[in-house]
Amino acid sequence: MNIPPHPNIVQLLGVSTDCPRPLVVLEYCNEGSLDKLLFDMDEKLSTQKQLTIANAIAKGLNHLHENNIVHRDLAARNILIHNGEAKISDFGLSRALKEESQVGKTTSTIGPIRWMAPESVSNQIYSTKSDVWMFGIILYEITARQEPHIGEDILNVAIKIRDSGLTPTITNDCPLALREIMEMCWQMEPKIRPVSVRNCITWMQ
Repeated sequence: MNIPPHPNIVQLLGVSTDCPRPLVVLEYCNEGSLDKLLFDMDEKLSTQKQLTIANAIAKGLNHLHENNIVHRDLAARNILIHNGEAKISDFGLSRALKEESQVGKTTSTIGPIRWMAPESVSNQIYSTKSDVWMFGIILYEITARQEPHIGEDILNVAIKIRDSGLTPTITNDCPLALREIMEMCWQMEPKIRPVSVRNCITWMQ
């Protein structure tokens, strides 16, 4: 899977097969993962900072979708920060599609349930629209500063996502722009969600 370079995508620099196990060399990101910033640090994040991080992730995801790549594992833990710039990483579950509007299906029942879209939980279907749902969950992580459905029984969460499109409760202090985007991303019907995240980028600019 070839991903063209983009400022908001962690770049693959090389691969070595000379060692007992293959080594992958990735772009270095000096501030670590987004989940560490959100969940482990007491640094206050202004609305502008939240919007800046969200916008960077949206641009990176838009780039993937323009190249017909579905990430399938979008979460704060898979976003790295370098000099204040958010970059999407960890493409272990990613899949290439023939075209952006295509829908794929996997036989695997393993996945990040609490971040997944209803159609992914129920039928193992993935597309740019399931990534858009996950983008909404990342916005929740940024604003609530916690993972979705934390402390809840994972089986019950899966059933509720599958049957009724369960989403985490948006916090009262969530910036209005991000609240509206989350609600757009969390439509039960994939066709109603934004086309990739182009619309989301427009909203945030």
